[in-house]
Amino acid sequence: METKLYLIALLLIASILVGCTQQDFTPIKTPTPQLTPSQHSEVTETKLPAPTQTPTAHPKNASLVQPEPAVTEILTPTPSQNTPTPALTSTPIETPAVTPTPTITTPAQSSTSKPNEPPTVRIIEPKDGEVIKSFYLPTFVQIRVEVGDDKDIDRVEFYVDGELKETSYFFHSATAYLDEGVHTIKVIAYDNEGLKSEDTVTVYVEKATPSHTPTPESNEPPRVRIIEPKDGEVIQTRDLPASVTIRVEASDDKFVDKIEFYVDGTLKETTYFFRSITVYLEEGTHTIRVVAYDSDGLTDDATVSIRVEKIPEPTPTPNPFVDEYEDDDSIKQAKPITVGEVQHHKFDSSSDRDWLYFKASAGKKYVVEIVDSDVTVSISIYDANENLLASTTLFEEKLEWICEKSGTYYIKLSPSFLLGEGGNYSVRLTETVVEPTPTPFTFEYGVKYKVKVLDVIDGDTIDVLLPDGSIERVRMLGVDTPEKDPGDNKPYEYDSITDLNYLAEWGVKAAQFTESKLEGKYVYIEFDEVAGIRGYYGRLLAYVYLEDGTDFTAELVKQGYARAYVEGEFKKEDYYVKLEEEG
Repeated sequence: METKLYLIALLLIASILVGCTQQDFTPIKTPTPQLTPSQHSEVTETKLPAPTQTPTAHPKNASLVQPEPAVTEILTPTPSQNTPTPALTSTPIETPAVTPTPTITTPAQSSTSKPNEPPTVRIIEPKDGEVIKSFYLPTFVQIRVEVGDDKDIDRVEFYVDGELKETSYFFHSATAYLDEGVHTIKVIAYDNEGLKSEDTVTVYVEKATPSHTPTPESNEPPRVRIIEPKDGEVIQTRDLPASVTIRVEASDDKFVDKIEFYVDGTLKETTYFFRSITVYLEEGTHTIRVVAYDSDGLTDDATVSIRVEKIPEPTPTPNPFVDEYEDDDSIKQAKPITVGEVQHHKFDSSSDRDWLYFKASAGKKYVVEIVDSDVTVSISIYDANENLLASTTLFEEKLEWICEKSGTYYIKLSPSFLLGEGGNYSVRLTETVVEPTPTPFTFEYGVKYKVKVLDVIDGDTIDVLLPDGSIERVRMLGVDTPEKDPGDNKPYEYDSITDLNYLAEWGVKAAQFTESKLEGKYVYIEFDEVAGIRGYYGRLLAYVYLEDGTDFTAELVKQGYARAYVEGEFKKEDYYVKLEEEG
């Protein structure tokens, strides 16, 4: 019987241990010995206390808490008269203490986090030791970096020669302007916990110089012309210094790099894109000079001389409070005024009107202007039938009018805003000749225009002076000569020729041939209605004829300097192709 009790105790301990290893504890039931029916009547049933349990922590907490030892009371049946078995006594049995299970920890459940790593940073532009060449100093330098971190980048600091230039919180690039010399560029990257890394490069800035000495075959100097103001022009002004706008035309076979503007020998401004500036000149004679530079340093200049004069102030009013021209309140009472005269008048009331008349010539412009006034005056011009011809708007005190027919005309002066006691004013009449508006030169198909060849650009391109004085670039229509620079030629463009240097040699020969025949001479140009007036690059497209009528464009093909340009469409295409085949 003791053996059975011992086994029951062992089973109870095993059940407790098994329950401790499960994810959620469940109550442990102590096995009850199976009794015979005869024993039921003799056994006094006593409830066994459930073992005290502490709920198991969730596996994610990785710690198991074992229950404390419990005492189980075993019921001992009392032997009956028919059963010789000795009576069982209720004996408390102490469950052996359970050794606590060690805490279980998995890698994912570890409470110890990975230590933070410093960020990484690398300068990817410019490279260490890089030489930066520029025509203009200081030069613009882009600084770009690559950064990384196991968490987040807080900011990047950019230093040049030890000086902090920029701090970036979002972008990984910065700009700097560097003068000639050696420069140290350093960047420092910080993460959000203050750890940092840095990288440093050294660069060299040098001023660039032209790569080669230009030759007549590789480059032509630029051309520049001052179109405003004109040479010998007199500029009159009331206020000094006078505002004068200088405008130029500049061109080059490559491109114009810059233009320098000088006034009386002093450099006033250098422009790289614009073709005009404004200067302020005092009274007297001034010399304006401009110098144009191309990309290879070749130059051209132009000079004009102008004179600035101050317009004399009007003669002061001897007695501004006396109107010597009254009565002049109607067109029939109008008083005469001559060109250049200044008259002094006074409005006596808001209903007062002053009328004047003058002789006008057709084609001339007349200006009626209010000067020395303490009242706002409206100006109107009428004909003899009192038909309104022109008038000022509110607050205008000058009226310009062009006479279409010679005759007598009338000026009506009335107060726009008038004080109760009237107002004083002076009026002046001036006259100028109306300059005709220049009409742009237009071309027609089938007409030969005589022009002068100013410059030969290459075998099939020339600059000419048109009859209206303007300069245009002409691309000879229907033919194509090789370029003078090998890099501008293409293989197989001229049959099977692939030697670009060979093509360049013939490009020079073609240019020399055209120069010998055309430069400085008068020729005729004619436009083709199939090809149009201008090409893709804005140049004139025309056939070129010598003064004796020879088709010079065809001569280029006959002499073997050009091929027929079959990529476009033009009337003489079949003729030029035939000449090429015969050649």
